[in-house]
Amino acid sequence: MLGGLWNVDIIAKEGEAVGAIFDPGFARDNSGNIIYSNGLPTRDPTSKVLGNINPDWTGGFGINMSYKNLRLSTLFDVKKGGDIYSQTNSWGKLAGVLEETTQGRETGIVGQGVMDDGTGNYVPNTVVTSAQSFFNTTYSQNIAESSVYDASFVKWRELALTYTVPKSLFKNTGIDNVSFGVTVRNLAILYKKVPHIDPESAFSNSTGQQGLEYAQIPSTRSIGFNLNLKF
Repeated sequence: MLGGLWNVDIIAKEGEAVGAIFDPGFARDNSGNIIYSNGLPTRDPTSKVLGNINPDWTGGFGINMSYKNLRLSTLFDVKKGGDIYSQTNSWGKLAGVLEETTQGRETGIVGQGVMDDGTGNYVPNTVVTSAQSFFNTTYSQNIAESSVYDASFVKWRELALTYTVPKSLFKNTGIDNVSFGVTVRNLAILYKKVPHIDPESAFSNSTGQQGLEYAQIPSTRSIGFNLNLKF
């Protein structure tokens, strides 16, 4: 085990890439359908690999351009693949404070999956359960699979704009060059799959703490101004 959070572990497992997310998942039938009992999803008694923190690939692209005395540069970062376990989503849905939990508050919820028909065969689940019971069970610490998400993202990482003052405005002053500009970092998350959190969250940069998120503070946006004088 490399690290962990509640019932979820980050492990090095034979046959798996380092960084496997391991532990409780849903019980499923041979077709992969979630098995329900009394309208609630059940837990697989055997822990399993739920994903992996490592991305398929990462990249970035930048643009640098200038026109007369104006120069612009910008940078984008991309991460494709990799998974993250979000305790923020788990607790938020269990407690009923996230928007997804408005589903079925008045009518109840029928979970998508199968149930035992009493003869050992599985049929589509038809049992209505309260929203509170459904979310309390589905997003409890006992079923970590419900809160493992694709951590892919596209971020607008930086934008810088600089203006160089024409030399004719300060000739014979002893100043060779004057420029000023603004730089903005962490402008926006342009694309992500995991709700409510920054998919780049982690407890630290160590392998065992990546891919785990709980009440992480979002990345801050910074704005800087600069003035350069050359004599």
